[in-house]
Amino acid sequence: MSSTLRIVAAVLALVACKSEADDLTLDAVDDLKDCEIRAAHDKFAAAHASDPDHPQAALGFALTDLALLPEDPIVTRVLARFGFTAAIDMQTLVFGTDGALARHARGDTCDSIDAFVDTTVPYPPLANPSIDEATLIDPALTGDDLVAEASELAPRLEKIASALEVAARGMPGPVEVEGGCGFGKVTFQAPELYAAAAVLEAIRSAIQLGEAYDWGVAVRAFAEAQDGGDPDYANLLNAHIGRVTDPAGSPEARTTLARALDLAVSAIDAAKVATADPDSLFAWTVIPDDLLDGIRAMAVSARATVDGSAMLADITPALSLDLTSVFTNPIDFQTLSQPLFSLDVDSQLVISDVLFQEGLARLFSVNPFADEATFEWAHTTRWDELDEASITQPLDRYDAVYNCMVEGI
Repeated sequence: MSSTLRIVAAVLALVACKSEADDLTLDAVDDLKDCEIRAAHDKFAAAHASDPDHPQAALGFALTDLALLPEDPIVTRVLARFGFTAAIDMQTLVFGTDGALARHARGDTCDSIDAFVDTTVPYPPLANPSIDEATLIDPALTGDDLVAEASELAPRLEKIASALEVAARGMPGPVEVEGGCGFGKVTFQAPELYAAAAVLEAIRSAIQLGEAYDWGVAVRAFAEAQDGGDPDYANLLNAHIGRVTDPAGSPEARTTLARALDLAVSAIDAAKVATADPDSLFAWTVIPDDLLDGIRAMAVSARATVDGSAMLADITPALSLDLTSVFTNPIDFQTLSQPLFSLDVDSQLVISDVLFQEGLARLFSVNPFADEATFEWAHTTRWDELDEASITQPLDRYDAVYNCMVEGI
């Protein structure tokens, strides 16, 4: 067979081997370049559903699903109870042809981006600061309602975390993602994907554990009492916050936290073999291997505390921690020696450090909060020497537009 025929045969073989997930992923990438994040998300989601182990499809699905999380019907429902008049439109606000990223890329001032955010986010006090935010809150809304909504959102977070893990585990190397309208070129590596999955799982664990507590404070009543200087607003919190309503706790929160810590260890392992790339989100190669080893040892020991008493790595003097009772016999902070919340002389809310220490001390082999207690992590000096700004420096290009948007909101 001639060389030309062999090349043609090879190309035909590659075309024949392309899967539905491959085609959808490539189409989604084109949508990103055209600033169509919703269309990209739909195709990434279809590709991920078609082949759950396809790393590029999983990455695209996870990233776009996170980006569009503020549009979730659950989020929209909660925001409506705070006075938002419509769903947040992330395409228009951030990723579209005239969104915040595109405006920043073309050199718009922060003031103009602020003004754009104020008029685009559907929350009346942004456009009219004279409106009292507290008056827009649904009087029936309680903290219990917010926890219930968070619990409904948790499965979506779990799906994103799983997709991030698939992407991190399956990528042969750094993956470059390029989008239009100011998004630019970004290289993703396994460490940040594992770490993001770990954070999402930790959030899910907190939501699950939170279901064992009382959150029955009326949000509007608390906001109005606080704004009006009512000295009783601390008592509104003491009547509920920190009080256990389900003594059985949350065994599923324990399982989820264990998964989060396992993912954190995977992130550290991946950071040790990450490469340098000017478009990466983080400069992982800046972190010395010996410091990563120390962080890993601490993460592994923290993971062990979820299953029972375990020594925290490289802590002097020796200190053991056992988190199991947190999930099987939650700490009731409202049954301790003093109120959890109080007001200072300026009527500012104060949370009792003493109570937190009293409640948490039972988890340790030695009380780390005692007056004479001093503990040291063996790698503290090495950590302090690390220039953290250099690790996050690749993210600096997004700082300005992020700060503009935050100021606007």
